[in-house]
Amino acid sequence: AAKIEPMTSDTKRIPMRSATLSASFVGEATAGTETTQTFQQVSLVAKKLMVLTTISNELNEDSLINLGDSVAGEIAYAFAKKEDECGFLGDGTSTYGGIVGIANALIGVSSNAGINTLGGSDAAVSNIDINDLHALLAKLPAYADTPNTKWYMHKSVFSALFERLVYASGGVTAREMSQGALGTTLFGYPVEFAQVMATSANATGAGATNLLKFPVLFGDLSLACSMGDRRDNTIAFSDSALNAFEQDEIVVRGTERFDINFHAPGTSSEAGPMVALKLAAS
Repeated sequence: AAKIEPMTSDTKRIPMRSATLSASFVGEATAGTETTQTFQQVSLVAKKLMVLTTISNELNEDSLINLGDSVAGEIAYAFAKKEDECGFLGDGTSTYGGIVGIANALIGVSSNAGINTLGGSDAAVSNIDINDLHALLAKLPAYADTPNTKWYMHKSVFSALFERLVYASGGVTAREMSQGALGTTLFGYPVEFAQVMATSANATGAGATNLLKFPVLFGDLSLACSMGDRRDNTIAFSDSALNAFEQDEIVVRGTERFDINFHAPGTSSEAGPMVALKLAAS
């Protein structure tokens, strides 16, 4: 998950290391060479997200469940889905609150060293083989290989690609085949399902948007991305808003304020803490 940064105001600036100190040998009574640790400022600006809906008093009275709690749960799910869309798919437009997500941040760096592009005409998930995954693992810097390092993909990609490769590798017993893969892991790293990412069916590199070209991400998201939390999910009810009084309804409003900044996409010479597998163009 991204690193959560509590926000006590609309804007928060976080210092992030951009260059570190270095050591060098010196002779006796010889002055050392000064090095400087530098920082870049990562800005988080709170964006307001809202869900607004109505339920009739008759439906609320006749329901066998507490509709208020049910709607609140649906609002929380809607917020979580939109946060994932912003974090993984955001293109900087108003649809995503101005947030640029992982896919667009990575491809925004010319010749990004953290992108492993499939060769030839390998434009589909079915073209990915074990060597492509090994090459992706090799791109991740050592500092980003932490206990938080994970694979990120749609569940259908895991089933169509990873499980296929696991069982095709041989050594599978009847018991393992009947019980399925032992946990969602690969090469010892957990797999996190991101259901807003490209599916095994629609992921393609042939004339596709950036969102569909990256079916697999790998790395430590907490090192690459910060999520500002200005206000948690807040639910309010009203019997007068949106003509609710005249229509005998209850208006439910959910709001939250947050921001996401993918601040470490890597460079053309050095991969960042998140690397990506990109499908070939054709």
